[in-house]
Amino acid sequence: MGEWDRSRSRRWAARAVAVLVCTSALAVAGMANAAELVGVTTARLSWSPASGPVEGYFVYAARNGEALPGRVIAATSSGTRDIQVSGLFGDSVVVSVAAFAADGSVGPLSFPSETLDFVADPATGGGSAGATPPPLSDEGLVFVATPLDSVLSVQSYRVDGSLRGSFNLVIEPGTDPAGMADLRPALCDLDGDGGRELVMGFGTGSGGRIEVRRSAADGYAHLATIRHSNARYVETNGETFPACGDVDGDGLDEIVIGHGVGGRGVVDIYDDAYGDYRWLGFNAVAWTEYMATVGASHPAVGDLDGDGYAEIVLGVGAGGQGFLYMIDDMARAFRPLPGTSGDGWVQLELPPGADGATWPTMGDVDGDGVDEVVVGLGDGGQGLVHVFEGLDLAAGHYRVGTPLGAGWVQAGFEPLNSTSGRVVPSVYDLDGDGLGELALAFGEGSTLEIREDASQGFAPGGGLVGNGGLVDQAVWGLSARGPAIAR
Repeated sequence: MGEWDRSRSRRWAARAVAVLVCTSALAVAGMANAAELVGVTTARLSWSPASGPVEGYFVYAARNGEALPGRVIAATSSGTRDIQVSGLFGDSVVVSVAAFAADGSVGPLSFPSETLDFVADPATGGGSAGATPPPLSDEGLVFVATPLDSVLSVQSYRVDGSLRGSFNLVIEPGTDPAGMADLRPALCDLDGDGGRELVMGFGTGSGGRIEVRRSAADGYAHLATIRHSNARYVETNGETFPACGDVDGDGLDEIVIGHGVGGRGVVDIYDDAYGDYRWLGFNAVAWTEYMATVGASHPAVGDLDGDGYAEIVLGVGAGGQGFLYMIDDMARAFRPLPGTSGDGWVQLELPPGADGATWPTMGDVDGDGVDEVVVGLGDGGQGLVHVFEGLDLAAGHYRVGTPLGAGWVQAGFEPLNSTSGRVVPSVYDLDGDGLGELALAFGEGSTLEIREDASQGFAPGGGLVGNGGLVDQAVWGLSARGPAIAR
């Protein structure tokens, strides 16, 4: 790029404009003035509406010679929008657009814009990325994916519905695109840098693939691919459910992988980044009949007793009668957790018609310094979410499963409560007060719900995201399972 010109860089940074003009149905074309940009810059993109059954538009950015279309950086239903285009020193970016229909079909890609070049920031002499992770309110916690031929386009969103980032995955031969689009994300600190790496499992037909990516701040760059080693399970199902936590007390998160039907109730445990994600071993529910017939396992990982080692809680699939299986940490050889009845088991009360599946997550929702267990129910669960203490020291012994407050919360999205009623929860401290809020996904549709922490009685999180705590984005409905919240 030659010698850096400070005044020219500032002038072009202020003029970051890209114009894209629609030329035919479900297609756009256009050009943009070449520009040198500093760090993250807002580019004004505009185009004429496409004709045909248009639901909205995907805006793509291809970086540093990346094959078109590149990655989705925005999804919008309007013809004009301010779009955040980001890059590091030396990056070159071209932008293009494609329309999408309500059924998920995507129209032809526009011609790309002219190249936008990123130059050094005068304040730092380098790029815009930093080592400090963003607050959770600015983190990509919600994920959706769209199969595009042999590529899976993945977008991450903040809990308020704004786009955080995107990347592409190659859909490998022999895997089901629909299964790959059924995302199961988890955020983990695998290398101890304080950032949040992304671990993704996928649905049935995905070949037992687990993807490990850098954080949103690092552009979700590829780190590793973990392959499930059980050939029979990979052939008959292959879906995976990841969760993360420090089960060995070394300060780094390990990866715990659950399975779908046919998984024999097993969870596999993989080491952190410094352990090169090697397989550490497995554990399984102590229920022979369930292992042989259903066998699904939905893991959550958290520190239930405040000893610095994370325990594992396993939810079960349909037919699991509302059970959870509680496993102690690695220091205690993953034995059934003390204080449980029946060697590790806790059973939840189910409403009539519930299919018996349980979807646990963990987090400190009341500020007592240890994690609580938050459990959504499967189909027929009427939107109920159970909340209970981890290990509660009472009457001189540990007791697991003590309800927190009323012991349950009902999701506020009535259309799904009265139909499927399925809820998959996550816990994150979204407002920085040290208490975890609830984020509820429903397994379908285009809506998720945010609930306040225990100090606020898990009230609807309208103060956090508005709209009574409900966040709805039309593009999320393109995913068969709706928006997936990171664990």
